[in-house]
Amino acid sequence: MATESQKSPRKLSIAESRQSALEEVKSTWTKVADVLAPLDNVMVLEDTERSNTHYQATILSPNISRDLQSTAVISKLNSFFDQIISSLAAAVARIQLRQSPSPEREVPEISSVAVTDRESSPILLEDEVLEYVISENLLLKTLNYTVHRSCPEGAALMLRWNLLRIFETLVSSCLRDPRLLSNESILSPLLGLFDACTASRNAETDRKMMTVMNELTYCLKQAPDLLELFIVKGDPEADLSSADDISELKLLSYLFPHIHNPGETGQLARSAVLALLRILQTNDKLSHHIAERSSFCQVLVNGLSTFYLSLPQDLPFTSGPGWHRVEPTDVFRSRDIQHFTEYVEFCNATMKLSHMTIQETFIRRFQELFLLPIITPSLAQTNVEESVSSIAFFHYTIQTLEDARLQESVCHYLMGILAGDRPLLDVVLGNMLSATNKLSSVTMSFFHTMLELNYPPVLHFLVLRYFTTEEQSSRSQPADRDVFDDLALAQELLSFIPECCQTLDFAWENKAVEVPVSDNPTTVFQKFMGKKPLEKPLISESTSLQEPPLTLPEYATYLMCARHKLKACWDAFAVDPEVGSPVLSTSSAIAVTSLLKVNPDLKWYGIWTLGPFVSSLLYRLDHMLQNDIYSTLQLTGLISRLALFPHGSIWSALFERADNSKESRRSLLQVLASLKSSVDFAIPPTTTGKIIMERTYRSMLLRTVQPPSPTSEAPLLASAIPEKPHSFANFFRKPNSTQDDRSDTVLADSILAESDESVEEHGKDDLRGRRTSGLNTKNPSEAARMKSAAYSAVILSEFVQELAAIAQERVLLCLIPG
Repeated sequence: MATESQKSPRKLSIAESRQSALEEVKSTWTKVADVLAPLDNVMVLEDTERSNTHYQATILSPNISRDLQSTAVISKLNSFFDQIISSLAAAVARIQLRQSPSPEREVPEISSVAVTDRESSPILLEDEVLEYVISENLLLKTLNYTVHRSCPEGAALMLRWNLLRIFETLVSSCLRDPRLLSNESILSPLLGLFDACTASRNAETDRKMMTVMNELTYCLKQAPDLLELFIVKGDPEADLSSADDISELKLLSYLFPHIHNPGETGQLARSAVLALLRILQTNDKLSHHIAERSSFCQVLVNGLSTFYLSLPQDLPFTSGPGWHRVEPTDVFRSRDIQHFTEYVEFCNATMKLSHMTIQETFIRRFQELFLLPIITPSLAQTNVEESVSSIAFFHYTIQTLEDARLQESVCHYLMGILAGDRPLLDVVLGNMLSATNKLSSVTMSFFHTMLELNYPPVLHFLVLRYFTTEEQSSRSQPADRDVFDDLALAQELLSFIPECCQTLDFAWENKAVEVPVSDNPTTVFQKFMGKKPLEKPLISESTSLQEPPLTLPEYATYLMCARHKLKACWDAFAVDPEVGSPVLSTSSAIAVTSLLKVNPDLKWYGIWTLGPFVSSLLYRLDHMLQNDIYSTLQLTGLISRLALFPHGSIWSALFERADNSKESRRSLLQVLASLKSSVDFAIPPTTTGKIIMERTYRSMLLRTVQPPSPTSEAPLLASAIPEKPHSFANFFRKPNSTQDDRSDTVLADSILAESDESVEEHGKDDLRGRRTSGLNTKNPSEAARMKSAAYSAVILSEFVQELAAIAQERVLLCLIPG
């Protein structure tokens, strides 16, 4: 019968386990040395017998070289290093466990081994395995194999890879006491390994090297003073009292070749750079060296330029009619756009984490090396398709940049750089009048973002510089205006709601319901003025409409939205909102002349006093019935954004009354009145017109909550529709990648077909109304005109409500600023 001792081996004590681990490491490393022994022999001969005439005969024989890079030998070495790394990892784990021993665990008496750093301060290794590796200088010996000229490249690559694995383990042990990095037996081979990996690039070793760099920067975060270990001095005797004594920061030199890499390697490199910048935030000396004496900022901006130039010139995902800017869904459709986005985000983080001197140098290099040489020719080109992509990508860049100083740098650049004989921003402005709807929409979207920056010089450049001194003084600030003027203006704006939109009956269920008075803009306004709102009768849903219930945006929603937007905009211009000189400069006159060449009709909009920006907006608005709905939505959004600014001169210029002495100027109010008359004429309040408008509203509301189906000719209705859509802003929500770009056209064309069917169903009264109206929706040209007029009616109705809400809320903000 087996004894108890035979059944299970005796449990080793902790001291015995540690000794066993040490012996195993010694044995394994001896096996590694045996495999690499031929290199040892050559290395000795190279060191001691270089003058011997027989030296050339000692070079590694072809057979030995072939053996060292054979699959079997490399596999055997990898197996040995796996054992060594496992033992080192166990040693590191034992050290970490001793920091907080539990009462139940056996805590041995530790005869810790002490090594000495450069300042002769003891560092406790607390483990024999780690002490053996360091004391025997095994890391440096192994590194020497990898750089030996007789070592085959395959074997050298394998050794460097395993050394990086070892250092990944060792550097993690430095987290407990980062001073261990200062030991020459670790620091010297670590730097030498980085040098070797940088000189002989390989994708796998690059990735592993960046992993070690991340661990290293984390250690340095705990002991920032150790950064001096990685500084190359210009004068070896210098005490690093100033940045002039620094020749190089080695860590950045190791990271530079990798920060532009895509994938995990680049991400690791950029992460290590950011960690290093965070450490340097309080180090004026090193930060000044990096900013002024290294190529760090130049390398960063060069990377930005390279990624920008790699962006596609032709964007296949812009084929949809509503496309107007690069959005997050577009980023993942192109690897180049994704890489560019990641790199811009890296630049954002650099600005947040770096020292002020580095930030200032980066901004300067950003303008010198990116904006001037890359963006200028991109925006100044004349090819329409390339102009669309260049404006869209530059727009996306501005939106992705988070630092306000970089955004301001962009604005100064656009206003200051000349393309030919006029500012580059004026060149871009000319695209708003392009006959190509896509280019026009992209440009208007770009200017909307420029206004959203709330940057006074931009507003002055686009608008205020065209106002003469007399006009500036005659247009008072909001607080000085008679509030009743703006209240009267709000009511006048509501009067521009087309008749065909005022007579619609929308019911939400298949029974009679009472529509809340807040649904009606007129009743809200009357309530605001202290008048009793008009009663609205009960309405019932037409039996021919079987889609799920939809609700229109309430006027009260526009009021709330205007309140928040006005507050945010006015807060941004709290100090001296009327900025800049009101003198029409030479460059301004050139811009006006150039724009008149593009479209002579602009002279009827008082371009000499309103400027090309406002005049272009009014011109396009006056031709709204000829525009597509997407550019029209961009246009009305841009005008509404302009109306939010607190400048009394801008508000007055937009909404001033007709002046017989200024026959060449057509005001916004005149344009709106003209549009209402055109829409009322195109869609009279007959049964046919009513059905067309109901279908138009319904299709646009459906478009805001669910993209149309790519497989059906008619749009599929949403199964779950929000009760109260707040606005038509979501109309621009982009379809997903599986959708057919023709779906929007199918949706629009289906409106009239459905209207014809509904008219037939209504019987004789409806047919009589149809004949009376003189409309024939089966005539292609008339159908297209009615479709355009119907969309224009909906947008005009919502647009004037938005402007009226802004006018009302301006009154409140003036009377009660807080």
